[in-house]
Amino acid sequence: METGYDQLWDRANSVPAGREQIAVLEELVRLADANGDVHTAYHARREVTTESIAHGFPEKAIVAFSWCLAQLDKDEELDDPDSLIWQYKTIIEMIPVFSRVTRQQIVSMQEDMAKRLQKQGESERTAHYYRSWNFMRMGDYETALEYQNTYTQMRRSDSSDCSACERDRQVELLSRMQQDTEALKLAAPILSGQMRCSEVPEFTNAHIVRSLLRLNRVDEAKERHDVGYDSVRRERKYLGTIGDLMLVQVRVRDFDTGINQMIRHLPWAADTSADELRMRFYSACSLLLEALSGHDPRPRKLRLPKELPCWHEDETYDPAELAQWFAVQTQSMVKDFDKRNGNNTYDRILEENRVLCGL
Repeated sequence: METGYDQLWDRANSVPAGREQIAVLEELVRLADANGDVHTAYHARREVTTESIAHGFPEKAIVAFSWCLAQLDKDEELDDPDSLIWQYKTIIEMIPVFSRVTRQQIVSMQEDMAKRLQKQGESERTAHYYRSWNFMRMGDYETALEYQNTYTQMRRSDSSDCSACERDRQVELLSRMQQDTEALKLAAPILSGQMRCSEVPEFTNAHIVRSLLRLNRVDEAKERHDVGYDSVRRERKYLGTIGDLMLVQVRVRDFDTGINQMIRHLPWAADTSADELRMRFYSACSLLLEALSGHDPRPRKLRLPKELPCWHEDETYDPAELAQWFAVQTQSMVKDFDKRNGNNTYDRILEENRVLCGL
């Protein structure tokens, strides 16, 4: 019986990676679901998850992966649990960036993954590593540090992230805790190129520019920005990283470069469901425009995405008014995250961004 699967798999392998490829895979998922074909639906969703992770669509990855997880619990013959765990780790990384995911849901997912690792004979090292990550993203730095101190004393295993990724997470926690000298020291092998992987130093650069700005090492922050931005500007999964890097342009008052970066990446921000990534980018936009309005308050022609509620048909914007729009959006997201997390960490980060930018 002709199913149409082969044609869709062929299309998925021939179209450009990213949104277009994911759309074809989602069409395959719908066809398999309509046919009641769990096997094909499962493996198509695994591909949706993989491509969505790689190309910056975390909301699609989480939905597809959750379906796969539930199906594998019903039929363990569908897949290799070791393969699924590696994807589960990435999903665990993503869930804190959505403010609508509750603290309890995050904790429940990480405990579920811990049980699956234990079932495979793994120690708790990897589980503690991701507990540290999640508590850091929820602004609970002390708990994150406790888990970090625990897992770093344990032996690495097959499920451990690479050494560069682990070092990057440790640098980020130190930077968030404003232990900047220690963060720079720990990051040295990454910044020198001795330690690297597919996403390091890309993520690390954003942590380091914040530490450098706090230490008033602005020239070094500018150099790190230039290297870091060039490495992430083509990939939408780095939207939050780009926002953090843009703080350097605000600090040095390089308005032309900053505005160009804002305009280039606003379509990603308008399109993403990942609140934390959008929040970090919008924060940089609001501060950039605020600084610009103090330097030159004249209205400007800007190409903003039509999807943004602040879009003007004549494409003419008052910098101060536009800065206020981005500030209100950012503050709303910060409020949601702090309510979810049960602290005011993100509100403090927002205030710190102003200081880093010299405002």
